[in-house]
Amino acid sequence: MPQLRPRKRPPASGSASGAGDSAGQQVTVGGWHYTVDPHAVHTLKAAADQSDSVGLDAVRGVSDTVAVAEARATIGREGIQRAAKDAGAPRSASTANRWARENRIPDPRVAELVQRRAFVQRRGGVQSLAHDLGVSVTVVRRWQSGRTDSMRGASGEALRKARLDDARERAGVRDIVGARLRVRAQVQYRAHGSTSDEYRGARDIDIDMSNDEAHALFDALAADDYATANALCEASWSAWFGHAYSDNSGVHMLDVEDFGIDWY
Repeated sequence: MPQLRPRKRPPASGSASGAGDSAGQQVTVGGWHYTVDPHAVHTLKAAADQSDSVGLDAVRGVSDTVAVAEARATIGREGIQRAAKDAGAPRSASTANRWARENRIPDPRVAELVQRRAFVQRRGGVQSLAHDLGVSVTVVRRWQSGRTDSMRGASGEALRKARLDDARERAGVRDIVGARLRVRAQVQYRAHGSTSDEYRGARDIDIDMSNDEAHALFDALAADDYATANALCEASWSAWFGHAYSDNSGVHMLDVEDFGIDWY
């Protein structure tokens, strides 16, 4: 990973990670807060949307939901009915079958609990997922049935990663070893807080990212979190130049013109 130089955490009244403020957009990388240029974030997303990069196509194929018919194939009609009952809206077998045929569940709460139940089954069932997350089977059952919508602390993060891994596997994206990052952008190099225009210019890079960097970037892009993706690109770019990355040092993107990536 590039050397990240953290700045002080903002006061509690400040913006949360990923939220914009007058000075920029704050993100959290490795537990530390950084500020990115909102215009750079916007143009990075625009460049990604327009890119024909195979790697970005793979990210676009990632979704944490499956078709109702696919969910039924995983959990059966009875599983759909159980999800509806858990949501407080029990339905008949014929209704569950119709939902699968039409690939649509009108009640969003029932739809969410069907997705959760199918996910748990794909991960090997309640006991297997509980083991992977490091929680009790009761915790998984409560989440699956909708009695709770989140898990706390490390287990919550483990659940988020498990759902992303599941989505990535279904999209056909194999284990990521690293990535090749290509960016063309107007950038500003900062050294000890200096932001003189003499440090600005159009630059482009074509560099390799480590396993950890690639996984972090994939996760950010899959979550449509272009602010964090922006910071990760800047950190890798700074490291490529041999500089630490912080709000006051390293490479900072101002306007992204082209963006592409290949996972390997």
